[in-house]
Amino acid sequence: MVLFIAGDIGGTNTRLELLKATRRAGSDDHHGGEGEVLLGADEYKSQEYKSLEEILAHFLLRFNKSNEAVFAMCLAVAGPVTNNVAKITNLTWVIDGPALARHFRVEHVRIINDFVGIGYGLLACGPNELELVHGPAKGAVSEPNAPIAVIGAGTGLGECFLTHDGANYQVFPAEGGHADFAPRNRTEYEIMEHIKRTTLEDSGKHINRVSIERVTSGLGLPKIYEYLSLKKPGQASPAALADIKSGKDIGQVISVYAKSGKCPICVETMDLFMQAYGAEAGNLCLKTLPFGGLYIAGGIAAKNMDVLRKNDQFVREYLAKGRMKVVLDRIPIYLITHKAVGLLGSKVICRRIINGPLQIRSKL
Repeated sequence: MVLFIAGDIGGTNTRLELLKATRRAGSDDHHGGEGEVLLGADEYKSQEYKSLEEILAHFLLRFNKSNEAVFAMCLAVAGPVTNNVAKITNLTWVIDGPALARHFRVEHVRIINDFVGIGYGLLACGPNELELVHGPAKGAVSEPNAPIAVIGAGTGLGECFLTHDGANYQVFPAEGGHADFAPRNRTEYEIMEHIKRTTLEDSGKHINRVSIERVTSGLGLPKIYEYLSLKKPGQASPAALADIKSGKDIGQVISVYAKSGKCPICVETMDLFMQAYGAEAGNLCLKTLPFGGLYIAGGIAAKNMDVLRKNDQFVREYLAKGRMKVVLDRIPIYLITHKAVGLLGSKVICRRIINGPLQIRSKL
């Protein structure tokens, strides 16, 4: 049996698991089976530590008291990854795969972008960890071994896609969230112009282009709300405004007041957001033709499914692609409900390292 570490490393929390596994011919993405045992799991506040090495040292001291050699480690990291080295967003940490391998005597270390981790993680999700958004009742059925696409709005907008190589699915990263936002009506055009007028680059100059992420992510919700508040000041709830001015998370305030219906501006903000989200999901599917399914990740959709399903607005805008509607209608859509799908992805990669050849095509 061999030890492996799976991790999900973010600017706020670092989640780690230590497991022991039996080598088996081939790989098993979906579960560890009877030969896999969880030896320990813990969560750390990333900001409280100087480095990931410090956290790993505490973790191994607690759960690997016999100091047994670790065979494999995979860490899904919230930040860009190049040549197995990552600079984590919102921290000063540099996560260097080869350096970690030497320091902790780990034979195989893989550092992957967190959204690539989500892509691998969905391969390990069971049916009870997926919620159907658009499926067989409307003629959309997953095709075996067909491409898969993943989209997820959270702090930013992540996208990736998977293709089957004859043995396994491999995940390919994408930066579709940074493509140009294309307004589809006057309201979206005015939102885009508002973002240009009110957003500064690091240099202090106003931005001259708007990416999809600046509308369809946690960055976009406050901007949509600002625009509507200026255009329709009488419809802004004084209570919502007071909560925002008190320093509460703006996205959460908008979501709460939209669900209660007590703030018309918040209701319209969430509707416009979900419509733009659905439109971008359709764009992703036109480019990748994921007849194996489109999977929605990220916290915004999971926490606002009532808004996503309202008047079928997400799917309606997803399908609004002219004569290509008939093509997109064939693609089933699922919401990933697993709370730590990135950690699942790290485990999938470790299992592949342990049980057979692995190719990770990620340069993020």
